Amino acid sequence: MKKLSKFQFVLLNIILLIILIGSGGFLPVIYKLLITCVLFFFAAWYLLSRSPFSKKMSFIIVFLPILLIYGLGYIYALVYDESYIGKPFFWTYLVLAIILYFRDKLKLSKPQMAVSYMVFVFLATGLTYYTTTENRAEKINQVALNQVEVWDKKENRFSFDSFKGKLTVMEFWTIGCGNCAESLTKLQNFSDRYKHDERINFFMVNVENRPNAERLASIEAPYHLEKLYIQKEDARKLNIRENPGILVLNPEGEIVFAGYPNFNKFKHNYIVDILENEISKL
Repeated sequence: MKKLSKFQFVLLNIILLIILIGSGGFLPVIYKLLITCVLFFFAAWYLLSRSPFSKKMSFIIVFLPILLIYGLGYIYALVYDESYIGKPFFWTYLVLAIILYFRDKLKLSKPQMAVSYMVFVFLATGLTYYTTTENRAEKINQVALNQVEVWDKKENRFSFDSFKGKLTVMEFWTIGCGNCAESLTKLQNFSDRYKHDERINFFMVNVENRPNAERLASIEAPYHLEKLYIQKEDARKLNIRENPGILVLNPEGEIVFAGYPNFNKFKHNYIVDILENEISKL
């Protein structure tokens, strides 16, 4: 098979890297994981088979940049205790590098190698899909929870201690959040089941420093959920870093759930089950 020139090899790797990284702006995480892993498999196989460099240098050029990008993000997330959607990408790309590098020692035929990796990719994708929603209750800053305040339309301010005595469900949202409207609608539909139960409070909490008042009012209009507001800096102090984000406090003021409001019952931390379990304890 005719080898690529060094310039062609490097250029194709740069294009591949841009596609792998840039696709995140157009694809949801699950689709991106599946599609990029399949693409990377065939692209890496092709590039390595036509590389003008030595085996080690070829693997460094093909795999090191992408593994460094995701690996550094992984390390940052571990150090600063952040959520990181790049973990499954790092591991699937690393496994691909290992399979291709040791394919001779593994004594796998090309079909066996392809099938083995694809099975791994589908398992990784399924696991990622199921565990996407993380409960970050233990990572909420309890000290900050006792210090920050929220307020209502009348500028009445409330500490989080003031919500003790009731099951409190707060969904945090921003004006520019693309998924917030759908999630708020689902939360409102759920809250309608318990609208006559005075033991439960449901709130939508806007996270903005200087919101556009007219746009804010137009977005809030369709919802009859009680409306509260919080400074963006205070939300970050609580370690609420994603929107929509949901916070569930039991009547004792303890955090039951914090994280993305997952309304998909086939995924981990299905918020409806979490809420109904807490309601059953009242």
